[in-house]
Amino acid sequence: VAAARRDLARRGAPALPLPSGAARDLAAADAPGHAGRVAASRSVPSLRMGLLLLLAPVVRGQSRMTAEIMDENRDGVVDKEEYMNAAVNALDDAGGQLPRKQVLRYAAALYEACDIDGDGVLNPAEVQFGADLSMFMWRTVASREVMPSIDEVLEEELSPHYAEQALLHFDLDSDGIVSQAEFNDVLHADFSKWGITDEEWQMPDVQRRLQETFEQADITGNGFLHDREAQYASFMASTLAVQVMTVSLIRSMDADGNGKVEKPEAENAGKPSRPERETVSAFLVREFAALDEDADGSLDETELYDLAAFMMTDGRREADGR
Repeated sequence: VAAARRDLARRGAPALPLPSGAARDLAAADAPGHAGRVAASRSVPSLRMGLLLLLAPVVRGQSRMTAEIMDENRDGVVDKEEYMNAAVNALDDAGGQLPRKQVLRYAAALYEACDIDGDGVLNPAEVQFGADLSMFMWRTVASREVMPSIDEVLEEELSPHYAEQALLHFDLDSDGIVSQAEFNDVLHADFSKWGITDEEWQMPDVQRRLQETFEQADITGNGFLHDREAQYASFMASTLAVQVMTVSLIRSMDADGNGKVEKPEAENAGKPSRPERETVSAFLVREFAALDEDADGSLDETELYDLAAFMMTDGRREADGR
């Protein structure tokens, strides 16, 4: 997964990391001598289900959950039978470790939710939408102390109410659709609440990512977002905010302008522009080797993503003790 994340980052794709807690649990579950302890946890079936769906958008071309592989009759779209066959294959791959009925119920509900144009089949963009939406949903629930069941995720995250609330959040003029301008205005206000400055908001890279996020969420390609598309956009917005925070974090220390943070740069970051920066600098120096996943002597955007996400949570106040 880490290698896939780096590959996506090199190709300019959004950084969508596996939640570290889920990664640790899954790694422990597969480790010799630990399987029994972790398998007894209530969270493992949900985590394994989440990982199957997480891998869909991350390991493109190698997962069963892609349009090319799902499309058994090669007609360019995926019908419900083909989609459910892919879910059955995923269950078989899991070796009977997933609750079969719940997984199939989840797949069926996801299929219905992702048929944006209502034609009864999924085009490649809708299939990818389903995979990405699943990933965002499981990233959200994986942060909870007690992992919800698949049925609870269905009720909470795939309900029409959730999509309607997302639409209401972005639809400033209440016309039932969301324009790029509305999307930008709402996110500007949201990002300000998350500690992102106007200067950071105006960075060309941020504006480019805003447009790309909107276009990716616009499954129908009509220039506007509808309910499920707005839900998709709301999930991606949180990732976009962390990306902006990551870019800002790098810029605050990147003395040579190469887009990365070397250890001497973290050590010499100087007086921070924000109260928490000094703590972050000290943390980077202390944990540099652990964060440097590819051991190239520098920290790039992908490697700093999780730290930026932590900074944007209430956990920021605990940074001195972490």
